[in-house]
Amino acid sequence: HLHMHTEYSLLDGINQVAKLPSHIASIGQRAVAITDHGNVSGSYRFYKECKKANVKPIIGMEAYYTVEDRATREKDDLGNSYYHLVLLAMNNTGLKNLYKLSTFAYTEGMYRKPRIDDALLGQYSEGIIATTACLGSRISQLILNDKLKEAEYILDHHRSLFDKRLLVELQLHKDPEQIKVNKALLELANKKDIEIILTNDCHY
Repeated sequence: HLHMHTEYSLLDGINQVAKLPSHIASIGQRAVAITDHGNVSGSYRFYKECKKANVKPIIGMEAYYTVEDRATREKDDLGNSYYHLVLLAMNNTGLKNLYKLSTFAYTEGMYRKPRIDDALLGQYSEGIIATTACLGSRISQLILNDKLKEAEYILDHHRSLFDKRLLVELQLHKDPEQIKVNKALLELANKKDIEIILTNDCHY
């Protein structure tokens, strides 16, 4: 699992860091990610528990991302003040950058949620893999609003920040909106030769 919420996603996740790695090992999986909303607060406990269970820990965060300046305190063209963007650390450099992004989100980007922007991503994207995330992402919302050119633009924009470290994320739920987003994302991924991952966005 590469999109996983724990008790550190406040009121939005019930997976317990102390129990998750041993469960992952019991079902024969060798690695698991933690991608809590806007923070990496559970990362140390998660790392320790994964090591005890002999499971590879992948430290990540489902960041709150704004296309505006993070200091802006108003909604954007779609009527939103933030979107979801999954970030996964590849190495120690990426982990340190995740910590910085989370810190700046709280100290400089707080508006309803702790947010990051393009300026921060441009400065601290080294060592980080990004995915297109869930229905709450900017690209998904553009697709749902039938703004396919704008969706392609944001995909190109994020690829300029992350290069080959940008992945298209699909979730195979039988939800009409998810099916619509998956179809468009799959077409864009094939058109632009971007790698695809499947996730399940585990909350409860």
